[in-house]
Amino acid sequence: MNSPVVSVIIPAWNAAPFLAEAIASVRRQTWPVNEIIVVDDGSTDGTAEVARAAGSDIRVICQENLGPAAARNRGLAAASGDYVTFLDADDLYVEGKIAWEMEALLADPTLEMALTYMQLFRILPEGERQWIQDPQFIFGFACGTYRRRVFDGPDGKIDESLRRGEDTDWFLRCCERGEMVKLISRAGLLYRRHPGSLTWGRNAQETGWLHILKRSLDRRRRDPNGSEASVPLAWAQLFNGSRAPVPPP
Repeated sequence: MNSPVVSVIIPAWNAAPFLAEAIASVRRQTWPVNEIIVVDDGSTDGTAEVARAAGSDIRVICQENLGPAAARNRGLAAASGDYVTFLDADDLYVEGKIAWEMEALLADPTLEMALTYMQLFRILPEGERQWIQDPQFIFGFACGTYRRRVFDGPDGKIDESLRRGEDTDWFLRCCERGEMVKLISRAGLLYRRHPGSLTWGRNAQETGWLHILKRSLDRRRRDPNGSEASVPLAWAQLFNGSRAPVPPP
């Protein structure tokens, strides 16, 4: 029996120093990855050339700089897999990450996404990797693998008007719709902290968190069949049974 087709989408903007390492972490996955799509979002540092040099199997799509949401949507439109996952070009996968998520999705057909924890790290001047804090769950697209259908239609599209926080906005909309989510208590994503990160040194207002949370609250208040408590309840269900210690990467 053939494995389901999994597409990995890598949005990239001026990520030439990191992209080859990110792609290598995809190639090390224990679950077969059928398609790697790099969407170059108007880079000026040779990112597309790095992607092409990584192998003839890499599909490279170039667009003008429209932001990460537009890059992800462009990758989704091109993806052929029934299952998709993402990886920011400066981050890394833990070797078994996609396997853990796909096993959860295939075991429960009601799930739309399976998510793992992220482990923050930085590279010291000596070149060594240093872990930051313990592994934690903070939603980002690269934390999960998804059934492709969850992105279909206007409700599933990633909001391209948001340059930051588009992942949180999309996830809150999924919670409001009652999409089924599985949280796996393992660190699957290595999230790199460096001065070029979109969230580097920014507070909740600068990253768009407050605006996005208000949008969610406004939607729930307008929904005659909804509840202002629907998202908190979804978060409680998500974390139920997921408090076990997280293994190190």
